[in-house]
Amino acid sequence: MKKRPLLLLLCMFLAGILFVYAGFWPALLPVLPGAYAAWRWQSERVMRFFMPLLCIGLAAAGALRTESELRFREGYMQKLAEGEDVRLVGEVYSIEVKPRCVYYYLTDCVMDRSNGYVRCNDVLAYASADDYSIGQILIVRGTISLFDPAANEGSFDARDYYQSRKIDFGVRVTEASRAGGKEKGCKAFLARLRGRLMDSLLRCGAKDGILSAMLLGEKTGLDAEVKSLYQKAGISHILAISGLHVSLIGAGLYRLLRRLQFRYVTAAAATGFLMVSYAVMTGGSVSARRAVFMLLVSLLADVLGRAYDMLSALALSC
Repeated sequence: MKKRPLLLLLCMFLAGILFVYAGFWPALLPVLPGAYAAWRWQSERVMRFFMPLLCIGLAAAGALRTESELRFREGYMQKLAEGEDVRLVGEVYSIEVKPRCVYYYLTDCVMDRSNGYVRCNDVLAYASADDYSIGQILIVRGTISLFDPAANEGSFDARDYYQSRKIDFGVRVTEASRAGGKEKGCKAFLARLRGRLMDSLLRCGAKDGILSAMLLGEKTGLDAEVKSLYQKAGISHILAISGLHVSLIGAGLYRLLRRLQFRYVTAAAATGFLMVSYAVMTGGSVSARRAVFMLLVSLLADVLGRAYDMLSALALSC
């Protein structure tokens, strides 16, 4: 921990989040030893004063941010009911084409309620047609669909999963129209490329959806029985875009470019650009963003001639 100050600062930030969920004393236990360690390990007088304050400040920042997010969510979620008619405006930032409907992920959302306009977190809109593009602003009317919590211990908790993505509820769209906004060319191109790659995999005979899930993060066509077998074998993480995919593709591409006599900066920039594009194309999941960020840190370390520390990169990505 002495050689990894970022890891210590991350622990302080997480302790602040723990303060909101678990109470005062469980969060105070790691904060005080952490602040003392930050003071004890520093040899310079300025750093001895600065590091403990930074630890306590990050713990306070984690607590305040978490408390603010929870209050903002509870401010409007308590007033929503299943099946309630709603009208809202939001910008499309992601689209998923499902067998029976199309998922539009909307951000910067504003609801039109009887008591005025209310801002809210992201919304998942269930539509019947794929008529719109990423970057466009939509006005949707429909009924609210609340996510269900886990019915049994250990089962999938849809409410926690979507709330972790800052999506609080869904809307079953009965009417939609475009209010403005321009199509985001880069994201739209990557979405079309993803669709073409999926079609290519289907034409090559990959009809069980395994390759689409492993390479493109698309689990729509994944057979339920196959998915269950992967879960029982304890290897279902292979079906999610994570560090395994990013390290294999990114590190392999970087080493290939270096073998082709590309400069460090050129090889790192090309690899970084392609891996960020790959993360966006595959849906930009938390695991993919974390893995790509850590890869970028490792590339930067190689360019600067410095050692790469995985724990410090993980703390920085958090």
